[in-house]
Amino acid sequence: MSFTLGKAMNPPTVFLASRFELRDRFDPEMVLFRRKTHSFKYPGSKLRSFYAEPPQYGAGERGLERESDDQPRYIRITDIDEYGILTDGLGATAATVGQRYILGDGDLLLARSGNTVGKSYLHKRAHAPAVCFFAGYLIRFRFRSTEILPEYAFAFTQLPYYKEWVRAVQRAAGQPNINAREYSNLDIPAAPISVQKKIITLLQDAYAAKRRRDDEARSLLFGIDGVLLAELGISPKAEPPSTLKSRMFQRDFSTVSGKRIDPASNWKHLSFDGGKFPLRRLRDVALINPITRFPKSAPGTQVSFVPMDAVSDVFGEIADIQTRPIEEAGSYTPFQNGDVIWAKITPCMENGKAAVADGLVEGVGYGSTEFHVFRRRSLELCPYFLHHLLRLRTVREHARRNFTGSSGHQRVDEDFFYRMEIPFPPMKIQERIAAQTKATIAQARKLFADADADLEKAKGDIEALILGKEACV
Repeated sequence: MSFTLGKAMNPPTVFLASRFELRDRFDPEMVLFRRKTHSFKYPGSKLRSFYAEPPQYGAGERGLERESDDQPRYIRITDIDEYGILTDGLGATAATVGQRYILGDGDLLLARSGNTVGKSYLHKRAHAPAVCFFAGYLIRFRFRSTEILPEYAFAFTQLPYYKEWVRAVQRAAGQPNINAREYSNLDIPAAPISVQKKIITLLQDAYAAKRRRDDEARSLLFGIDGVLLAELGISPKAEPPSTLKSRMFQRDFSTVSGKRIDPASNWKHLSFDGGKFPLRRLRDVALINPITRFPKSAPGTQVSFVPMDAVSDVFGEIADIQTRPIEEAGSYTPFQNGDVIWAKITPCMENGKAAVADGLVEGVGYGSTEFHVFRRRSLELCPYFLHHLLRLRTVREHARRNFTGSSGHQRVDEDFFYRMEIPFPPMKIQERIAAQTKATIAQARKLFADADADLEKAKGDIEALILGKEACV
């Protein structure tokens, strides 16, 4: 028996599906995904057929407080990167936690909602800093290792096929979500254990190669500070011992009147005096949070918009310039081409979110209210030199000691910069330092990009082994 579309139907927006194709859910996107995927090289089985016990949703966050490092550590979605690797700084600890939430070796965590839906992490106690339990937005899966190795299940969740499955299964309306039942219906190739071990080794080798390149790139970026300070003739000073005597200080009343007098802001003095170049007050060579006048333009004229998320804390640049109507600037922070924008709130400041505004639409833009803006007073100051100087770790460390505000909403106020003195070499030297730093960042960026590209190719080759496709050339 055949079926044809009526003439009134629009073929590009209508398709036919058999009842078998709709066995899980009435979802056109899922049907189309199944049609274009390759047949598995090995027998396919539902993920649930390998369970050692039912999936477990994570624990809530209420009442969790950090008390000591030897207590169970909480793993959230934000503690896991896109490659399923645990970040260094885990969140809160808890004195007590239900045993069912404690993670064991080989437990697979899958994110169930939000922009991180589908993210995966395989727990290994040897790689974790303490006993760990997991958050409510994660689901734990435990497998019978005689049939499927946990490392193989994790490897499968790192492949392009799985990523495409996540995009097809997650709900289109509202917040993206995949629940335990839907994860249980994931088809996974039941490859022989010997093949699973080969897949695991290939993926582990690919990740190890990526980590080596990433570490090389991070080392280059970390070394920028030392090169910059050396060019300025400044030798890093050793940290003073943390003793009562070393933390005592004296200040004239005139230097603290109306300002901070707490030890944190006075214990160490930020000094760039290396004797090689003269020092100038920052406020004498740059305007701090100057007035920016937008051009008189018709309503609806698009100008640049830079939210905090658009500034890269890795490379110190605007990674994504968006546009918005000029009349919506309102209470946002305005700036223009050539300005340095610098995050003043924790933790963005500590992470180094700062950039030179360049290539702005109409030459102007606006962004987060949590930016300080610096604009050179004359052509004697190179904006890129100032940018690299203000991103120095020593500047950020001293800025942290001068935070104002309540916990969680602490900021660096303008006074910190009004009191700052900076080395002021000739323009040619400023430009040379800026060029050296730019070249180092470009080299690090290439290492990161090459590492990502090689990893994706390795994943494609691994996928070919289990999906029956030709390996990537």
